[in-house]
Amino acid sequence: MDRDPAARRRLRTQLRALHRRFPVQIVAEADDGRSAREVLDTTAAQSAPHIVLLDVVLPDGSGLAFAEEFRKRPAAPQIILIGPSDDALNDAGMLDVAATLRRPVRADQLEGALRTAAARHVAMIHAAAPAGMHAGVAGIGHNVGHNVGPNVGPNVGTAAGPAVSHSHFLPIVPQSGRDAVAVDDILFLRAELKYVLIRTRDADYLTEQPLTRLLGDHPDRFVQAHRAALVARQAIAGARRVAAGERDPAADAYWELLLHGTAERIPVSRRRWREIRPLVAGLSLDLQ
Repeated sequence: MDRDPAARRRLRTQLRALHRRFPVQIVAEADDGRSAREVLDTTAAQSAPHIVLLDVVLPDGSGLAFAEEFRKRPAAPQIILIGPSDDALNDAGMLDVAATLRRPVRADQLEGALRTAAARHVAMIHAAAPAGMHAGVAGIGHNVGHNVGPNVGPNVGTAAGPAVSHSHFLPIVPQSGRDAVAVDDILFLRAELKYVLIRTRDADYLTEQPLTRLLGDHPDRFVQAHRAALVARQAIAGARRVAAGERDPAADAYWELLLHGTAERIPVSRRRWREIRPLVAGLSLDLQ
């Protein structure tokens, strides 16, 4: 949901470009809150958007207010808020939204936000399943309300998998019958509201374990890139210097990590760069 037709066209183009790696189906678009309500009220359950991309500034009200309203619905969609600046998104932390994005939205950031929202939706399905049942995902065929709703088709089955507590595995919010992922498969972890997103080469997962504990349990496996992200040491492919003002006119220069197995780049805080710099010695260093 976005008041700007040009912004909606850009998002539509980005979603279609992501289709090969992250299949989505755009089911609706809206330019204000009233139109979005009509979409959610009239769309059949099987094709209703499960994720909504929501502008924080709308012609008929605040996007934050609409996000709160939508979250109270029985089949609440996951919300990704989009704003023109960090200031505009400051109050988003008070809401249970899947992610926030600042314009201009990069394709890798959009993909990461969608994966987080889809994983949260799967977790919601699992939580609503009867006791002893797992809400699995046969395949995420995403329905995107242009406001975006990846439609995650649930399969409810009896996947009796014991919880894995071995130190080489990390417990996750159950997904597709899985209770844990191998630590060696993890590329990076990022705190997002009350969950931590786990990125592997093949899929995204969520865990409720805090980053501080994960780093303490696996100090030789992960390194902290900034306060909200851990990166697997063996996944680091190199680093790139982002010039001052390149992505944000007000931002200073900083380094970002390039990782094997994912196109997403992880920014490194100035404080953490001292620790990480030896790890990229001899690897690809892009100074441009």
